[in-house]
Amino acid sequence: MRGTTVELQHEGLADFLRAQKFWKQKRGCVQADLTNLLTDQSAQLPILLLSTATSREDRRTVWNAIATWNLQVAIRSLHFASGDENFDPVNPESDARVLLSDIKESFEILVADYATSLRDSIFEEVVGHPVQKLAIEGVMGADDIGYSFIEQDTGASVIVNRSPASTPRRPRMYGHALRRVGYGPEAGRILGCSKFRDILLEIVGKRDLRGREVWTEELVYGRIRHLQNEYEFPIDATDLRECLAFLEPHADEMVSGESFRKGQSFSIERLLQDIRWLTDRGISSIKPWWHDLEQLGPQSENIEQLCQETLDEYYRRRQLAYAEIIEESLPALKPYLTRFRSMPFSMQIEMGFNSDVGYVRTWLHKRGFPVASYQEAGAVVAFPEAPSDWNSWEAIEAYMRETDRLRKRLGRPLEGSYTFWESTILLPDFHGRDTGFGGLPDESAVVRGASDWLREDLKTLFNEIPSYGLRDLKLLAPSFGGEASAAPEL
Repeated sequence: MRGTTVELQHEGLADFLRAQKFWKQKRGCVQADLTNLLTDQSAQLPILLLSTATSREDRRTVWNAIATWNLQVAIRSLHFASGDENFDPVNPESDARVLLSDIKESFEILVADYATSLRDSIFEEVVGHPVQKLAIEGVMGADDIGYSFIEQDTGASVIVNRSPASTPRRPRMYGHALRRVGYGPEAGRILGCSKFRDILLEIVGKRDLRGREVWTEELVYGRIRHLQNEYEFPIDATDLRECLAFLEPHADEMVSGESFRKGQSFSIERLLQDIRWLTDRGISSIKPWWHDLEQLGPQSENIEQLCQETLDEYYRRRQLAYAEIIEESLPALKPYLTRFRSMPFSMQIEMGFNSDVGYVRTWLHKRGFPVASYQEAGAVVAFPEAPSDWNSWEAIEAYMRETDRLRKRLGRPLEGSYTFWESTILLPDFHGRDTGFGGLPDESAVVRGASDWLREDLKTLFNEIPSYGLRDLKLLAPSFGGEASAAPEL
């Protein structure tokens, strides 16, 4: 009123005005314009461009551009990527086509940009047998959609069926309730991103990942041990050339974990490839590097030395194996995986024995501190008379200050960093007996440990996908019509 001008700097408001201006002035090719705008992942502009778009086509274009640019922002923006239209009660086939097209397109974008090395495995997992090119077919009901990924062998990449009766059965069939969980016709991007996450987790669960020496040695050792224990194969990982000679006649067979007794699942040909990869690099023998800590007790001879050697090597190899599978199988995800970005680290472990429950059991307190290289990674194990108080506020704050100081010194990001800190009574399962929480019988402790880390990192990455309590309905159909793999099972 007195002629005074006040300037208020507000980046969120500025980004909103930029988004409004973009849609008002938009001319020609939006994709090229978006590439110039998507530069700062901490800004609000990408999500505001999506939330202020006024048409299905614009929202699809913006989300696809964001997904190619930054996966984390794309996941976060799914809350604004679905529009608010209602289903068309007169023409459900039109809505079905939109949904199916968006599921397929978003799924393929994420595979192409973030999991190129696993493309063949992902396509095989989502379809149920190997394919070169994806199509999608499905049918829309009054409150749900059912669909399958199939091989595209004609010109059509999206096939809409008129009724469930006209929909062929496939090895993998998926279904989603829609209206009852709040999904609209543009929920395909949410469903496609969720399917990408789910298939990655299934591949991790099957250990269908590539690494280098450490991961491959540990994977081969566990699979040979499984063939020994479950199928009584007369092979031994201490002589890989003899393993090759014995297994080559079985190259077209599968080891299947699909049974009442949970087992490993892999092809003998894949095992042969891994063994050849090792022997080509001069590795002809894999021997256990650990001591049997389960047999040790307070009075065992050299117990401190045995625990130090075993746990030090275990945590070093676990980190190396994890780094290998990320770098070889999922390199594009490196900026988004919290634990990977925080590695390598060295474990500080306090260990002892407790007989208060009537029998002797171990206890371990563990903390991780960032180090400069994997040569420094591993563990330092101490056996104090009583455990240190690592759970007090003072101890926690001191630990966090020290890890922050080390990260700054090593040039690692502080935001979203991972802190390793826990107490347990469990030693690593070097025998492969524990099949709980995703463990496979007879597998290497290093393979399970690295897989657990990757599974946790992936769940953290995708935890912002909008969820309405929906649980996928996955129907595993038996093979028919030659669609499933014809390899015989052991």
